[in-house]
Amino acid sequence: MPLPPLSKKDFETLSHFRYQLRHFLRFSEEAAHHQGITHLQYQFAAAHTRVSGSRVGHRQRTGRASPGTSSRCGLAHLAVREAGAGAAPGGT
Repeated sequence: MPLPPLSKKDFETLSHFRYQLRHFLRFSEEAAHHQGITHLQYQFAAAHTRVSGSRVGHRQRTGRASPGTSSRCGLAHLAVREAGAGAAPGGT
């Protein structure tokens, strides 16, 4: 079933959301930089940080986002996967 066409108000709402999202992403990247880490390291830390037994990053992950971030961090030598931490022996 096709979706109904978007109204002018819908486009304005989406435009505002996208602006706010870009603003937040820029802030997040700058905050990470000021702490001496890359935005990729920040994403990795957020996805793997536990608070009171629940993952902080669980809401930002969809599908394979976390493994992808882990792999990119490994390839960029920003993180090291250790044996016994969910990695195959000799894995990176």
